[in-house]
Amino acid sequence: MRRWIVLSALAAVLAIAVFGVVVAIGLGRAHTFAGVAAIPPSPAADFTLTDESGAAFTLSSLRGQWILLTYGYTSCPDLCPATLANLQQVKAELGPAGDRVRVIFSTVDPDRDTVDVLRTYVHHFGADFKGLTGSTAQVAQAAQAYGVSYQKSPSPGEVGYAVNHSAFVYLLDPQFRLRVTYPFGVASQEITADLQYLMAQDKH
Repeated sequence: MRRWIVLSALAAVLAIAVFGVVVAIGLGRAHTFAGVAAIPPSPAADFTLTDESGAAFTLSSLRGQWILLTYGYTSCPDLCPATLANLQQVKAELGPAGDRVRVIFSTVDPDRDTVDVLRTYVHHFGADFKGLTGSTAQVAQAAQAYGVSYQKSPSPGEVGYAVNHSAFVYLLDPQFRLRVTYPFGVASQEITADLQYLMAQDKH
């Protein structure tokens, strides 16, 4: 039984690897994506929230730029700051091309993540990083648009509660299409490599 499980696992890994290469070849040249690529690219879901300046912000207003969208909350002790630091590194690794990439951080904790709190938080990682908040219903709708799950959880200490949430990064292209979904833990260099590949393809 153990041998069968091992063989099945190896077969699954091989199948995923082959799929990634085949998908990349279909785009023009061999490239294995670090996340789950949308093949073919699918229209991105749109939503409107309030940004860190207090203005209404619609995600599709960034059409024409590359978007790295992620969800979380400013009181998050680990996943969220690690994700934003990683995306900060992606922009740095891209060099001048990083100016074509916008990082969007959409809260799942609107009760605490006010405009002022978000502004201080996201600008710690990048002057052009955007933080989004809104009413409970608006935040829920924005999260649902990308299949994001979250739930408050009691937490001891001054924080009062934590918010358990899924931790993905969504890469959208200038045509406002979803291209790649990254799970937590993908290295900045891998996301950078995907962006460089897709940016090169976008010029053709």
